[in-house]
Amino acid sequence: MRHSHSEAGSVLIYIFLAIVLFASLSFAVSNIMRSGDPTTIPRETAKSYATDIMQQANGIRRAIQVMGIDGYEDTAISFENDFVSGYTNPNCTDNGCKVFHPNGGGLTYIVPNEGWLDTSFRASYNGDPSRPWGPWAFTGQNSFPDVGTVCNTADCKELSLWLHFVKKDVCVAINNSLGIANPSGLPPTERLVSPPGTIASPAFTGTYFNASQGVDVGAGPAMAACLTVEDPANDEYYAFYQVLIAR
Repeated sequence: MRHSHSEAGSVLIYIFLAIVLFASLSFAVSNIMRSGDPTTIPRETAKSYATDIMQQANGIRRAIQVMGIDGYEDTAISFENDFVSGYTNPNCTDNGCKVFHPNGGGLTYIVPNEGWLDTSFRASYNGDPSRPWGPWAFTGQNSFPDVGTVCNTADCKELSLWLHFVKKDVCVAINNSLGIANPSGLPPTERLVSPPGTIASPAFTGTYFNASQGVDVGAGPAMAACLTVEDPANDEYYAFYQVLIAR
């Protein structure tokens, strides 16, 4: 009988220890979740988000290529959509030149997954009229070294897509996928030299602009990349771009 009581006592001790260990682990995880960086996400999740972003960007680029084959000039391309205003292109006279129309690019405008973005940072910019960026931003305002023709006129500005306020881990994962270096584990830095809103502003409505920001990832020609963006106010955030038409 004493032997049975001893075994029962040992089992109870093991159960008690397991409960204590589980409680300690739960407490530790809870502390990490409370005190950790809310923009930090698991590596596999970051890779999955990076893939989603690039797939959507490539889908838009391919749609524009097909529209060009169909005879539409780049200055007629319209990014008009039901989610972000300001993209109506007066040069687009039928639905065939609309990227987000069944008779045009055939795409459905998909609002970016909030999990991709540092939404708290983006919210702080929404009230600033000098930074009129929607979820996806389309512009003819930037040039990209070694991507298109280099000149000092609007003829050498590319048509590009931007996604601002990407989480750092997602930004790094995008560059890893594209074979672009992340110096010291951070995306390459692009420092703006003109007022805020230079990148991806104004919205593309058929016009390219000469007074614009050159974008250089420091790694030769890059049709797509994710950058650390610093503006004159010393704000810093991460932004993905995809060149849609190199000119």
